[in-house]
Amino acid sequence: MEIGIIGLPQSGKKTLFQILTNLDPLKNKVGISRINDPRLDFLNTVFKPAKTVLSEIGYSLLPDIVNNEKENDSTFRTLLNLDSFILVIRAFDDDSVYHIKGSVDPLRDLRNFMSDIILKDIMFLEKRIESLSLDIRKKPTDYKKKELKLAIRIKEYIEKEKPIRTMDLSVEDNAILSPYQFLTDKKIMVVINYGESANIEESVKSIQSSISDSDVSIIGVSAKVELEIAGLDDESMKKEFMKDMGITESTMDKVIRMSHNSLGLQLFFTASSKEVRAWSVIKNSSILAAARKIHQDIEKGFIRAEVIKYKDITKYGSINKIKEAGLFHLKGKDYTVEDGDIITFRFNV
Repeated sequence: MEIGIIGLPQSGKKTLFQILTNLDPLKNKVGISRINDPRLDFLNTVFKPAKTVLSEIGYSLLPDIVNNEKENDSTFRTLLNLDSFILVIRAFDDDSVYHIKGSVDPLRDLRNFMSDIILKDIMFLEKRIESLSLDIRKKPTDYKKKELKLAIRIKEYIEKEKPIRTMDLSVEDNAILSPYQFLTDKKIMVVINYGESANIEESVKSIQSSISDSDVSIIGVSAKVELEIAGLDDESMKKEFMKDMGITESTMDKVIRMSHNSLGLQLFFTASSKEVRAWSVIKNSSILAAARKIHQDIEKGFIRAEVIKYKDITKYGSINKIKEAGLFHLKGKDYTVEDGDIITFRFNV
């Protein structure tokens, strides 16, 4: 799964990509980030593994949104093929850095983008409605009539500036829409890039309350500060720098976790003295889907899963004490994986 990074020129999206992937944005457009889940730290203290492996997430750096309809159409078409995307918006003042709109106004830029993607979806639906109407006149079918009715309903909904992802759709509706691709059906994350001295938290709250789409995840960063943090190789120096800046956690780690959630993913863990590893799976996945994530042979030869809840390992601190408390769970093929599960798979090769 891959997340696109998009924004106006000089918004800081290249800097964000560089921090997330540790790659030069002038030479690379695709990279990965590792998910620094704090639960791994505790599991390491319990299992003392020889190595720790983090789950990964992919990012793609997209072209700038510019004052050119044709170029923007190409960029938006690319977005349709991605699972989710981050919109980077500039909020820092710097007279030496040109803003394509002539002034810095993050709320305006966010609203403009939301209007643009709604308009793109409306234009697509208008063409689809016209095509379906013509087909029905030539050769009417019940399926095409249902599809036309649904397309009209969706168009009326998003014309009220509501994204498709917030629409109440039935299983049948979603089946009809499966060949379609909509921009407003994608999960949107917004990263607002502030200066060093900005009151980020209050500004983000103000912007969040000023947009109609409450489903949009917004986080504020100072990309300049985050770049300095990322550039420190020594971990103790990094912690000291963050302490001096009043930062308890890198904002980039929050962005990565937000990205993970936007894809509808959750983590489960495998843990032993050899290795503690985090695995990403779709929320509400079956235990067999989790087994397949590790290896198809585990899924095929699945016997049972031994499951420990993360909250229980933090409370009792060892496998033996969890067993004594009766909280060591044996699960079969019908089990649905929960976020933070620590799973040992038993299987035939």
